[in-house]
Amino acid sequence: MVIYVAPPRGKLEKIAFNDWLIHYGHEPVWMDLRRRVKGPLLLCGGADLGKDPDRDSREYKWIKQAIDGGHPIIGVCRGMQILNQYFGGSVKTLPNPSKVSPVYM
Repeated sequence: MVIYVAPPRGKLEKIAFNDWLIHYGHEPVWMDLRRRVKGPLLLCGGADLGKDPDRDSREYKWIKQAIDGGHPIIGVCRGMQILNQYFGGSVKTLPNPSKVSPVYM
């Protein structure tokens, strides 16, 4: 199955996602500015939202294309955050866990 992939930030992450998809029999199609989403879309991890406005804008465009085409979307890490934001949710930076006392319930 062809999977349209919004590229992650780093070279090693791209290699890992590429190998993972191929291992499970998928054909990754790496998105760029000229390409349109014509099937399932995978949004990879990377820098926090807002740190790369160009990437945020491209991924919003690709999410819209996937939705308009009726294609499934999966978000990994940052990809899930941008999907949440796209649909009106919010993303908050949590304090560093090493500096916060644990809460037990």
